[in-house]
Amino acid sequence: MKNDPRIKEYRYLEQLQNYIQTAEKRYVRGNSAPFIYPKQLEIHLPSDRNTPCNLACDHCFSTLYKKELGRWETEGLKLLHNLKGAIPYSIFGGAYTEPAASPFLFPYLETVKHYGNHFGVHTNGTYLLDLEKQQRFLTNVYEISTDREDYISVSLDAGC
Repeated sequence: MKNDPRIKEYRYLEQLQNYIQTAEKRYVRGNSAPFIYPKQLEIHLPSDRNTPCNLACDHCFSTLYKKELGRWETEGLKLLHNLKGAIPYSIFGGAYTEPAASPFLFPYLETVKHYGNHFGVHTNGTYLLDLEKQQRFLTNVYEISTDREDYISVSLDAGC
């Protein structure tokens, strides 16, 4: 592992080990073992509640899922507020949804940044141009981003 040629952002085990060593240890009443919150919270927003994903890629493993969409976004925002920044990374993606199609994406990103945490967004990219034209979405994401830890990842093979 010491000679791992990958950039540090892809060395997940090393990141996790560093996090566990430096994370705040909390104690739950009745348990002597420390509790450490997870390093990241993965959030799969239910797109626009109508269409799970606007693409139908043959290679996507989402073809194996039931594509149910819920109405839990406000509860999820409450959860982020209740956690008060205890989980340092929130990653927005979709097993069968497209996070950029959700009207809740930017409020979630703002909430993450409110608590001094970082975000990652994994998208197929098809909505980004329209979102920028209509809402200055990318400009606003750039403005709330605090460093290189915040990112948007665009799939290179979406729609193939």
